[in-house]
Amino acid sequence: MKDFVGAALSKTRARSKQSFPLFKWVIMPVILVAVVLLGWLMLRTLQWSDFVQTESQTTALFLSEKVEQSGAYVVQFLFDELEVDVYPIPSDLPIAVAGGYGSYRFQAVYPLLVLEGKELPYIRSAVSLSIGVLLDELWHADVTTLDLTSKTRFQAFLLRHLLSNRQVSFPQKVAWLALVFDQRTDYVIHEPLTSLPSPVFEQLNYGSEQSTCTVALINTTPLAGLAGRIASLLESHHFRVVRTTSDDTSVARTTVLFADPFLPDCRLVIEKLEKLVPGGVEKQVNTEETIRHRADLVVRLGNDLAN
Repeated sequence: MKDFVGAALSKTRARSKQSFPLFKWVIMPVILVAVVLLGWLMLRTLQWSDFVQTESQTTALFLSEKVEQSGAYVVQFLFDELEVDVYPIPSDLPIAVAGGYGSYRFQAVYPLLVLEGKELPYIRSAVSLSIGVLLDELWHADVTTLDLTSKTRFQAFLLRHLLSNRQVSFPQKVAWLALVFDQRTDYVIHEPLTSLPSPVFEQLNYGSEQSTCTVALINTTPLAGLAGRIASLLESHHFRVVRTTSDDTSVARTTVLFADPFLPDCRLVIEKLEKLVPGGVEKQVNTEETIRHRADLVVRLGNDLAN
């Protein structure tokens, strides 16, 4: 009896040893391949941008920290239009740097402001005013590895640099990835910019639905033309600037005056101004000023934009 049981157990162990290599070398690889294919199919077919909540339009400048000869790229993520637009900036393109710095090649602007001890909000503001588009983010990355020839390669670039810096919040990066990986999204590469500030960005709002919030800009700084430049930046985001003027009464910090009740669309304008003004803006209820300037928001541009 013991011999019979022992023989049966030996046969069972032998069958188990034979079946495990079969599972390990044949069935398991098949399962892994199936999982990878299923994951890739989901990645390619799901409408990812429907799963994120973010602004309808965000604009980023992709650049290397040392810039050198690599140039840079303005990338606009348009969630409502399901489109990603890329505008290359040649490294040697001349640019008049806002803030009284004079003219430089674009490749020198970022290192110049860093050497001046300027922090990221000021650099973002100065570059926005200089190139003619309101930048929501600056993303440091090795743009020499950015291959623009296909949407797939642009996706790979974003994935490689997802964790490479902290200048851009992780949720914002995920939102951009969702748009880029959405099968419905158009990926458009434009011709390299030939001048800065670029008239290309001024034309973006033509034929587009504008915000219901109206804005008046008052320049209180010694920088001539500042209100006009900021008007162009806001209009490139489809905001309605109804008046630009200047005032001898200088203010230290940019101040936004608004009426009560407050229009929801005006909140979006203030959020963009927060991106543009180093240190943010002051906010005050002043219905009298909004009536006088016939605008929902009256923005007094302060010396925080000039220094």
